[in-house]
Formats: sequence, structure tokens, C-alpha cells
Amino acid sequence: MKLSNIFISISILVLLTACTSSKWVSSNELVLDIESAQTLESFPILKVTTNPTPNNPILEISVYNNRLIQSPMRYESQRVIQKYRPRYGFMAAGILGSAALFYIASTDKISERTRSKTQQNILRLTGVGALLGGALQLKPVGPPIYTGEKKIFGETDLIITRDSSELFSDPIVVRMNAAFNGSSLVSGIERAVTSTYTFNLIDELRLRSIIPDSLSYFDIQLVTNYQVLDLKVPVDAVMNKFVRINGNSVALRSSPSELLPNVITTVAEASFLPWVESLQNGWYKVMLGATPAYVNTSSSELVWRVSNGSSSDFIVTTPAGNYGSVDVETNIPVTDIQNQKAIGIIFTNENYGIDIKSLSNAHRSGKLVQDYLINALGYQESRVLSLAYQGGDNKFYNDLDINQELNLLNGLKVDSDTDIFFYFNGISKLQLNNNIPESYLIASSQDSNNEIHLDTLVTSIKRLNPASFTLILDTDYSNTTLFNISQANVPFLQSQLQEMLNGFERSSIFLASNVDQIAGNYVSRDLRTDRVHGILTYYFTQAIKDSNTQIDQIREYLRRNVAFTSRRLHDRTQDPIILYNESYNLLRPTSDP
Repeated sequence: MKLSNIFISISILVLLTACTSSKWVSSNELVLDIESAQTLESFPILKVTTNPTPNNPILEISVYNNRLIQSPMRYESQRVIQKYRPRYGFMAAGILGSAALFYIASTDKISERTRSKTQQNILRLTGVGALLGGALQLKPVGPPIYTGEKKIFGETDLIITRDSSELFSDPIVVRMNAAFNGSSLVSGIERAVTSTYTFNLIDELRLRSIIPDSLSYFDIQLVTNYQVLDLKVPVDAVMNKFVRINGNSVALRSSPSELLPNVITTVAEASFLPWVESLQNGWYKVMLGATPAYVNTSSSELVWRVSNGSSSDFIVTTPAGNYGSVDVETNIPVTDIQNQKAIGIIFTNENYGIDIKSLSNAHRSGKLVQDYLINALGYQESRVLSLAYQGGDNKFYNDLDINQELNLLNGLKVDSDTDIFFYFNGISKLQLNNNIPESYLIASSQDSNNEIHLDTLVTSIKRLNPASFTLILDTDYSNTTLFNISQANVPFLQSQLQEMLNGFERSSIFLASNVDQIAGNYVSRDLRTDRVHGILTYYFTQAIKDSNTQIDQIREYLRRNVAFTSRRLHDRTQDPIILYNESYNLLRPTSDP
């Protein structure tokens, strides 16, 4: 055999003898075999997956499958890989021994006897064995490498555990109850939940503002057929702290002192300004837009308030002048037509004793409507009754005797030629009667009995058999939680209002917004009072000023302007509900009653 062939053979052996091997190594540890588990029972449970923040007041819950499972215990083994290299001493010995045996088999110089072919082959095979034996003497390189592959085998015991790592796929009904400081906010609101559901706490709890309390959290209870989940949500996780203005034309100053000429502007009662800090010398530091300002604590108070709205929802600066400074209050048209039998009833309340910003100019709006009835529609001043509630006894409720069928208020005669006009600017609520939500006008928050059932009021007016009746309600239902009322799911309020008008052709109802919307004021984004009044009241009177006295004309005028203005000023929807059976003219002559 040539020497070169031997070297080639050696090189190939060296290359081939570096290798790896793998094997399964038992860890002698018992593990649960989840894949072989059997489910003994299963039911859904709720878990909170996202907590609310003031900028994102979302409470997210997920429904997990809570399973009682039985799983076998098995031994675990892991696959490892081991690298090897040749033992060079053994390889060298094998190479030398192999070379010697090949040499002996191929030469006759060592012995005088000539070897037979068989003897030569035996020597060569022995040399090959010596060469392979030296090459296959391998040495491990480094520690074993774990591949991450595992397998389990055997079975030692059965273990019963609970597992809730998987989402529950079927829909379940979740009922929500909530309270603050022991007073119910909502009760029994039902939601169908599949896997995950997000509760917007501002919408679900109908929150507007609350007075700070030592109990600075909401109690929220989520109830299913399998679980009662009680949560305590901090107030500051949902609402921000504001300073509420408690007086008219309160000064905002550039420094905490009344001795300097430092007034930035003045703000109206029930305005809200973002709180920054409370100073020890009787001042609050607040923000007026992007400008720091100071207000005296004697004319303000701290409240928690939702902050999901434009800043114009919270701050109302004092108008440049009193009544007559807004365009719709000036140049009111004067008609020659005299509607001497018509009766106007105007009720306003901006003193409920609670935080209702949108009512800050209710009395001023009442005077505006009164002036339009007298000047633009020809009503007699003596037959327009303006009831501006200031507190104390509720004159409105006491004077409105709904059992009188021939006389309405103060002995004013009503006959088939009398037009009745009713204007309300205050707060309303929905109350469940036999599981049907019904509308109430709230005359005073001081006495729960001072409420006017809207259906009863309309029925009473219809009994008087007037020529027409018109109801203008500049109100909404966003404050109903203040009366511990649940107003979930009221999709048929509009049909209820329409039913009130049935059987009376010349009748109409104007409601400032839909039941799930806020009725806003006409306030500009730059924090200046622009047109003072509620958007509905402003455009209703502006429609008359623009010679729109037919009910269908007024409806189209409001539809064109109210929703657009609310979106522009407040970035929210306000769709007025306007219902009537037959269009009629608010401006018509009648003779002396």
C-alpha cells in the first residue's frame, strides 16, 4: 500500500471521528400531564384585565373558564446533545500500530518465511482494526447541551387542580351594581359578555360630579350566576379634581391676593376649573385653559368631576353685559297680531343645590322665551306666567292643579280657541314604573314629591281641550343618578312621547336632546360665553326671529343647527327630539277671552 494512501486514510478518519450524540435524560421529577387531564366541572369566572384612568375610564373584564381538572403525575425526561473529539494519543497509537501491521504484511524483510495471502490479509485486517480502534476512542467536549425537548412517561398518581388560563367562549350575562358612599348609582344593569367586555364607567355610572368624601372609591359589584365580584375603584382612577365656582361673577386672579389689580376674568356660578393645588392662605390654584389662575376658597369648593369633554363644558365666563347683550336678546320682532287667549307657562330652576352647570342661565332663558311670547307671538303679558324657582316652597308644583279641567293657573280661562305654550328649563329624570321608564320634570331637588310626571301633565292639558299646546323642554336626563335612578336601556322613549300626543292634532313636544345625550349651552371653545342660553332655547327663539313660526319650519331650523352647533362647540352629539301630529302656526290672532 502506498504511503500517500495511508495519509489520506488517516486524514479522513480524523475528520470523521469528531461527532455528536443525543440521549434522553430523566430528571426524576414528577410533573402534571395537562394534555391528559380530564375536566370534572367547568364554569365562567370574571377577572379584571384593565383598570380605569381619568383619561381612559375603561374597566375591562375577561371571562375565563374555571375548570376543575384531574391530571396524572408522570416522570419527565429531557433530550441532551453531547459533542465529542478524538483522543489524539490513542489515535496516534492506532495509526502507528496499523502502519506497522500493514508494513509487516507487505514485506518479507522481517522474516525469511514468505507469508501466505491469508496471513497477509489477517495482518492487514488487524491493522485496520487498530486504526479504527484508535480513531474511535472519543472524548466528550464540554457539558451536555439541553435542547428543550421534553417527554413524560409512566404514571404515579392523579392530582385534582383548578385551571383558569383559558377564555370562556360562550356568552354570559353580567349584572352591575354600583354605589358611592352608600348611595346607589346604578342597580341591575345587564350586559351580555363574550370573552372580554369593557365598561365605560363614566357612561355606565352616569357620572358628572361628586363632592369629595373620606370614602374615595366607588363600590362596584359584578354578578353572574356563578360569581359575585366586588371591586373598589378609587375615585381618582375615574375622575379628576376640579374647583366649582359657588358665586356669580367670581374673579380669577393671576396671584393669590385681592389687594392687587390682578383679575384675569370673572366666571359664572357652577363653572368648573381644573384644580392644581390648595394653598394654605385660603386660595385654590386652578387652570384657566393653559393659564394658571387663583380663586378664593370662600367662593368655591373642591369636587370630583369627569374630564371627558371640551373645556367649554366646565367653564362659563361672565357675559360682557346683562340681559340684552346677546344677539338673540336684541331686536326681538314685534307683531301686530294679538293672540289674546293664549296662555304661556314658563318654569325655570337653576338652584337645585347640586352641580348642574348647564342650568347656570335658566332664568335668563326663561325671560328670553317670555319676551318672544309677548312681542313676537302676540301673547298678553298678564297671561304669561313666569315661575323662576329660587328655593323654598315649590310654587310651580302647588299652582299646577292637574285636576282642574276648566281652569289652568290663577283662574285663567281655557277654551277651544286657547293656545297653551309650556317652557321648562331644569333637570329631568327617568323612573321605572312597572319596568317601563317614564319621564319626570324635577321642580326642586329638595323634595322628591315636587316632580311632574310628563305624561300626566300632557294628559291634563289635553283634557282642557285647547286649540293647541306646545311643550319646549330644554332639559336632559344626564343627572338622573343624583336621584338613584337606573336609566339603562330606554330605546322607546321617543315612541312614548309620540303616544302622549296621540288624539290631539295641534300639539308638539320639543326635547333638547335624546335620552342618552347631554343638552349643552351655547358656549364657545375659547371659554368666553358666546350666546349664554341652551342650544335648543337659542335656536328656537332665533327661528322665530327669522320669521319661522310654523312648527314644521321650526323643526327643520332646529335640525339644521342644534346638532351641528353641539358638535362644533362641545365635540359631542345633541339630537333634539321633535314630535308633532299636524303642523300649526304659533302666530295666530284670537279675540279677548
